[in-house]
Order: sequence, then structure tokens, then C-alpha cells
Amino acid sequence: MKNIPKLSVSSKSKAKNEKLYNRLHRVGVNAAFGITAVLGVACAILAIDYVRNVKPVKEGKIRDAKETELAAEQEKRELELLLQQQHAETDKQYGEHVLSDKQWKTY
Repeated sequence: MKNIPKLSVSSKSKAKNEKLYNRLHRVGVNAAFGITAVLGVACAILAIDYVRNVKPVKEGKIRDAKETELAAEQEKRELELLLQQQHAETDKQYGEHVLSDKQWKTY
């Protein structure tokens, strides 16, 4: 095998190359952090906009809303029945001279 002679590089040129490498490395790292920061802010803005405008509803929430609506309707029916019972009791107590709801509306 032949001995390949090593190229000698002066220490001045090594120092210059090292400075250039360090500068490029620093610029590259700063650029990477900058790009990452910009992308992070952009994603945060998009996420906030999505949450504000879309407001996704999960299936469980829909089911809860339906159950709440059914419970409200049931309570309304119970209150109407109770009101009718109270009207019937007042009619018994005071006789027919008490006006019903329909009569009050037309009166």
C-alpha cells in the first residue's frame, strides 16, 4: 500500500474554517428555533380559531342535551297537571263564579 501523504492545513486556515463552521451552526440553530416558534404560534392561532368557530359537539353531549330536553318536557307536563288540579280544587271551593284561564284571556 502506498502511503498517502496528508495534506497539511495551516492553523490559520483551521481557525478560519472553525469560525465559519461555528457561525453557520449558530445561524442554522437560530433559524430552526425561529421557524419552530413561528409554526407554534401559527398552530396556536389556528387551534383557537377552530375552537371558537366550530365548537365540536361530542355524542355524549348530544345525548345529555336530549335527556335534558325530555326531562324539561316531562316537568312541564307535570306542572300543567298540577295547575289543572289546583284549578279544579279552587273551582270546588269557590264554585263556578271563578274564571278559568280561557275566560281570563277573553275578559
